[in-house]
Amino acid sequence: MAAPEVKQRLAAILAADVVGYTRLMADDETATIATIGDYRDIFRGHIEANEGRVVDMAGDSVLAVFNSAAGAVSAAVAAQVALAARNEDLSDARRMDFRVGINLGDIREGDDGTVYGDGVNVAARLESLADAGGVMISEFAYAQVRRDPDLDFADAGAHQVKNVAEPVRAYRVLAEGIAASTAAAKPAKRRGILYAAAAAVAVALAVGIWALLPAGEETVAEAPEPAADEPSIAVLPFDNMSGNAEHEYIADGLSENIIAILAQTRGMLVIARNSTFTYKGRAVDVRQVAEEQGVRYVLEGSVQLAGERIRVTAQLVDALDGNHVWSERFDRPVTDLFAVQDEITLAIVGAMQVNLTEGSAALAWHGGTKNLDAWRAFEAGRAHIYNFSARAITLSRESFQEALALDPDYAQAEAMLSWTYSWDGRFFGPLEDQEKNLALGAHHAEAAIAKDANVSEAYANLAMIRFLTGNVEDAITLAERSVTLAPNSGFALTAASLVIHYAGRYERAGVLLDRAERMMPIPDGFVQNILAMNRNALGDYEAAEAYARQVIAAAAGSSRSHHEGHEQLIMALVNGGKLDEARALAATQVSVFPAFSIAGYRARRTRCCREPEALLERYAEAFRAAGVPE
Repeated sequence: MAAPEVKQRLAAILAADVVGYTRLMADDETATIATIGDYRDIFRGHIEANEGRVVDMAGDSVLAVFNSAAGAVSAAVAAQVALAARNEDLSDARRMDFRVGINLGDIREGDDGTVYGDGVNVAARLESLADAGGVMISEFAYAQVRRDPDLDFADAGAHQVKNVAEPVRAYRVLAEGIAASTAAAKPAKRRGILYAAAAAVAVALAVGIWALLPAGEETVAEAPEPAADEPSIAVLPFDNMSGNAEHEYIADGLSENIIAILAQTRGMLVIARNSTFTYKGRAVDVRQVAEEQGVRYVLEGSVQLAGERIRVTAQLVDALDGNHVWSERFDRPVTDLFAVQDEITLAIVGAMQVNLTEGSAALAWHGGTKNLDAWRAFEAGRAHIYNFSARAITLSRESFQEALALDPDYAQAEAMLSWTYSWDGRFFGPLEDQEKNLALGAHHAEAAIAKDANVSEAYANLAMIRFLTGNVEDAITLAERSVTLAPNSGFALTAASLVIHYAGRYERAGVLLDRAERMMPIPDGFVQNILAMNRNALGDYEAAEAYARQVIAAAAGSSRSHHEGHEQLIMALVNGGKLDEARALAATQVSVFPAFSIAGYRARRTRCCREPEALLERYAEAFRAAGVPE
């Protein structure tokens, strides 16, 4: 069979996507689908009018190719003007803005019309740099259209983008009627190129238990403004500049370690891993990141590993003025990796003027190791555990055991090992082995605390196990201790809130969850599910409904089950007086999941959570009213 023919040619590539698509779908899925259909038709009309060809319109994206940069830019500007006019008829909450990136470069074009190559990749990177409602073009495209009398341009500087060796210079298109004409009244400052070093696994849990589940869309919900008296930071995933995909864990690990250390520092707000890692592999404007995450400071960097040496460059940017508050390059032996990590973190805290009431020693990453081989094994375990499946838990356990064999004093590995047994007890292991698995989880959590009394994750897991085995007061004390040790850890707040919620202290759990949500501006469904449970328990059914819809939206298009979101939504709808909608939803769930039943819900919630009988009965009553089978 002959291989499909692939042609190489020069083309202008247009890439576009919707800003805030996840939020729009969560708020009103039906209206969003209708709007995006209309808006795609507008794009298609202007693309074809300018002799372009639509390659793909999957999800919220648009990809098209043109024979000339002039045609691509003309189509983009015309489409953005038309969409801006259409948005005037929509409320601020429902408006749909596209970002557009355009590049002129080589593409490979298959006989089925699919296009590949660096030219396409660069267009996609430029799209991520564009303003909402705006158009960003490459230097090569700019050279072809710069004399257009109807257009002006603003130099947005050179940007290092993933998988492209040389920095890409970008230009904003300034034209009457598109958003970028006001957003880019002056040229953007050039982003620095960052190189960072890395520590690996860091705190798989200290960066948020929700990170165990797949991330959702790249687009984000609106984030609140940071408190004026609370320094706030988002740590972006560091870029791997080594040219070796196997070194990716080093860059990720450094970012996660820094997040974990900062989470132990009082007086600041640290955005959780699951939100910041949605930017991984994307060329981003730190000002946009700050706006989306609701923070003042952004740390970015990248790592380059060559032989036995590692080069790390990091910079801290104040998004209020775009200035670099601090930047540094480290060129060290790879064995100095942990020292580099500590120096970066201390510099961040100093630059942000955070008062360390317990001195700089408060920054020490509790439960860590100085053994690189143990650290690598730990990181391998963390990488597996994010998949959150029975097989992944087994593989992660083997890696944590290997880390402990290499460094028996590695308290963080001991704490993580304890979680693998806890998860088997609650979710994955045979029911007849539950008691044994929970006992092993408690044993390793206590061992971690014996090695280092300040490992927050160990207290969090021990709290859950104590609750499941009937020691409620001890569980609450341990949960609160976890939060005290890591007041800015999304994991500590979430895990503690679960225990306290299950114990029936819904108001206190709600306070912790509100803080956890603030650290996670990009909803991924995990914390939102707990928030829906909490609001249902408190009787705030309107809020519960909103959170449940976010859970369902976050799971859409992923392998993650979202039946819990539907369960919470049914509860909220029934008690909120929307019985017809609840019945329709229940009927759909039963048709998709024939095993969905009241008895199944009780069994699952009893095993994983030991929820009070009174609350279980409230759910059972709501499910009966909605028509869920017994």
